[in-house]
Amino acid sequence: AYRGTVSWLVTADPDRLNRSNFERAREDLTQLYKEFEPFQAYAISPLRDAFLRFDRTADYQQTPLLVLLLEITGIALFYVGLVSAIVVERQSSEIALLRGRGATVLQILTLYATQGLILGIPILIAAPFIAGAITALLGLTPVFDQVTGGEVLPVTIVPLSFALAAGAVALSIVALLAPALAAALKGSTGVRHGLSRPVGSFVQRYYLDVALAGAAFLLLWELRERGSVFTPSATGGVSTDPLLLASPALAIVGAGALLLRFYPLALRLVARFATIVAGAPLALGLWQTVRNSGQYTRLTLLLMMAVAVGTFAASYTSTADRSYRDRANYEAGVGLRATAGNNQPPTTKEREDLAGSAAKLPGVTEAMDLVRTTATIATPGSSGGLFQVLAVAPKQASTMLWFRSDLADRSLREVLGTIDGLPAAPGKPLPADAQSLSIWGRMDDPITGMTLRAGLRDSKGRFAIVELAPLENMTTEWARFTTPLTKFPYADPGQLTLVSLVFTGSTSRPTAPTVFFDDLAADLSSGPPAVLDDFEGPSPWALFPTTSATGDTFTVVAQGAHGGSGAAKFQPRPGTLQETRGIYLAGFLTPLPIVVSQSFIDGTGVGVGGTTLLRVASGTLVPVIVRGTFDLFPTTHSRDGAIVVFNRDRFLDWTGIAFSGSGVELGRNEVWLSLDASADPIALGETLTSAPFSLDSAVSRAETLAAATKNPLIAAIGSGILAVAFVSNLLLVAAELLLSLLAAVRRLRVEL
Repeated sequence: AYRGTVSWLVTADPDRLNRSNFERAREDLTQLYKEFEPFQAYAISPLRDAFLRFDRTADYQQTPLLVLLLEITGIALFYVGLVSAIVVERQSSEIALLRGRGATVLQILTLYATQGLILGIPILIAAPFIAGAITALLGLTPVFDQVTGGEVLPVTIVPLSFALAAGAVALSIVALLAPALAAALKGSTGVRHGLSRPVGSFVQRYYLDVALAGAAFLLLWELRERGSVFTPSATGGVSTDPLLLASPALAIVGAGALLLRFYPLALRLVARFATIVAGAPLALGLWQTVRNSGQYTRLTLLLMMAVAVGTFAASYTSTADRSYRDRANYEAGVGLRATAGNNQPPTTKEREDLAGSAAKLPGVTEAMDLVRTTATIATPGSSGGLFQVLAVAPKQASTMLWFRSDLADRSLREVLGTIDGLPAAPGKPLPADAQSLSIWGRMDDPITGMTLRAGLRDSKGRFAIVELAPLENMTTEWARFTTPLTKFPYADPGQLTLVSLVFTGSTSRPTAPTVFFDDLAADLSSGPPAVLDDFEGPSPWALFPTTSATGDTFTVVAQGAHGGSGAAKFQPRPGTLQETRGIYLAGFLTPLPIVVSQSFIDGTGVGVGGTTLLRVASGTLVPVIVRGTFDLFPTTHSRDGAIVVFNRDRFLDWTGIAFSGSGVELGRNEVWLSLDASADPIALGETLTSAPFSLDSAVSRAETLAAATKNPLIAAIGSGILAVAFVSNLLLVAAELLLSLLAAVRRLRVEL
């Protein structure tokens, strides 16, 4: 049988993708991936990720339009209601006459419903096409010039447009029938009584306006408490609460309802004062307004609603600009940051001193290198998924990183201050003229496959383990083992410091052997060895953490010591585990303090003051204690998991000490830069992603902001659609004002 490779290259037509069909295209791609799996084949398409990004941002981009649509719809319906009230008011005598001659309420409503359908059906058919034509013509305006090149906007009239138009016509007919129903129920006697002494409305008699205002206040209060109408979903998207989204429109309606109640009272006070200080014309005009205030307060309400939409339109541009600046600041965090996607050891001097080398670049005022990696919960019986890990210099990060007050309940300096000011990592410094390390050791039952190694740190903070004593060479008698310090793998190490004794390898014995060692010393170029630890008295050593139910054991015993009154006893557990085994100089090193996102606490149950065990990407186990919390942390994304922030130096100390020698050792793989006004972020990004830095990606605040504001929908909302909406509302107000004035003049002619 022969195996072959078959591949297809499929080109998509982006002109056929739109808001109405992108979800189907995304699902088709997902199903294609699944169909290939049984054949051990795969499909790669950047479209799926593009669809996911579009779906996540669509709610953010469309929400202002939806809020505006709700407000405009309310104003338009209110306008229709006012016009209907004026029409029905003029025809109230005719309605009373019909009722007096035997017409039922249903017959009168049928008459007005028929009139509404005669007007509404042509509008239902024509409105989507008229709206589409006006939308297309917006492409000729300067706002869309960069998008359309001076051409009309492409418009697709979907079936939903006709459904919405039908809903608008239905609501308009209801707005026409409501005053007709009120007039029909009054009869001729009620109409004459209303003309002589107008009465309060049903809404005011039963305080429904106060209830509506209270509901709007509660919605605004809940919106303030939540801080956003958006709720993150488990899949990384967002969902919205329809009631919270409608809260601005409901607030306008509630305020208008209260205006209808209290405006006449205020006019009555003004009229009484005018009677005393002003002449008869002003007093009579005010008393006429007080006597029949409904028609005037409705005009005031319509004007107020239009001004509210205008305020929304005027303030949205600056609000949107700030929002996108904040999003760019959150994404980039600093002026520029560059990241290596892996943690491979540095191969150039620029990568070895990432911050120092980057600080010398033109336009850079400050640089900080850090570690970005991932981790999981390693404590047996715990869960929490994959976490994002950042290891930063707390003081430097608190001044460089953009932060907003609502991202945590304290300032960034206070949050990171809980993991700052830690004592130096413990260790036993070797004399400057040390040539080798030595240790005395023996075993109760020699074995093969395990080696005792010494963990060393040099003056530059680099860690390595060197072979000290193969256990297969140990016997039941004390023997001295030495290793030259030239085995330390880094050049120019400077002064070396002993930090750990590590056992590598494994044993398959059902019962573990016991290892004794004593008199750990540094052999000098001249003179007797310098004893580093004679294992007498209290021990500064601690066992490395493990996830095993039965771990290694380490004690200091008095029996059978090589010299003095004590020796170290180490008994490794049987079997093989991918963990560092041995002892380290503990001091104040562990547990490492961390600050975490609230989602970490929610997912793991480990609160402030609690401890747990993490396994970072290199496989190293890290014991931690939670010192503080925050909600969000710039440069991270909630969809990538909860966030854990370490003190960088302490984190690197521990991962270096606990590194077993297998796998990839964690190192500084990201740099943050603060830039001055003369800096060129694009050129700096290219420098950092090219040799000799060779970082994988660069994100700048300026480029992120530019990419966000290039979105055509943002430009349309900010400068075009809102302005058009405001002008439309002003036209509605002007038309209603003219109609009301004409109706008022005719009413006064009758009264006079």
